[in-house]
Amino acid sequence: MTEPVVVNAESNPFQLRAIYLRESQTKLDENFDPLKPGQRLTGQFKSSTENYTVTYDQVADDKAPIARACEFLTRFEFIVYLAEDGVEPKPDMSNLKVAATITTCLAVDYLLLPGEKEPSREFLERYGRSAAIVHKWPYWREFCHSAMTRMHLPLMMVPLLSVIPKPSSEVKTKIRAKPKPKAKSKIASKR
Repeated sequence: MTEPVVVNAESNPFQLRAIYLRESQTKLDENFDPLKPGQRLTGQFKSSTENYTVTYDQVADDKAPIARACEFLTRFEFIVYLAEDGVEPKPDMSNLKVAATITTCLAVDYLLLPGEKEPSREFLERYGRSAAIVHKWPYWREFCHSAMTRMHLPLMMVPLLSVIPKPSSEVKTKIRAKPKPKAKSKIASKR
C-alpha cells in the first residue's frame, strides 16, 4: 500500500539542510493491555502540514552573504483502535475505542540556493504539502515502527509513499495542443 503525493515539476530552489524531530508523544490507553492476545486492532495513519517559517541569518562576518532558510513542519499521527466483539468498524472509526496513539511533529529545514528569488507563499504552501513530506516520510516510518515495538503493539507497516509527478503548465499545454488523428475516408479504407 502506498500513499500518493503529488509533486510539482517546478525547479527546486532549496538545498536540504536538516530533518529533525520537533515533538513526539506515545500513549497507551489506561484500560488497554497490549499483552492480551486475540484483540481486534486496526490502525489509521494521518498527516497534516502545520506551517512553514522563512528565516534570514547573518553570520559573524558582515561580508558573508545572508543565509536564507525555510523550515516546514508536518504532524504525523498513528492511532490504534480496539474493536469490541461483534462491532464492525465504521469507515471513520468513530465507533471504536482508541487503544494507543503515536504522534510526532517533524521539521525539514532547507537553505534557499544563492541567486534564487524569494519563493511565493503559494509555492511554499505547495512545497510543504509535497516535497517536504517526501523528505520526512522515511523518518516518520522509522519513528512509528520503533514506537510500536516499544509499546508492545503488533507491527503495522506505515505505507510507502508514492510520488506522482504533476505536469507543469507547459507540459499540459503541449498535451492539449496535440492534434487529433484524422479519420480515414471511405475511399482510403477500401484500399
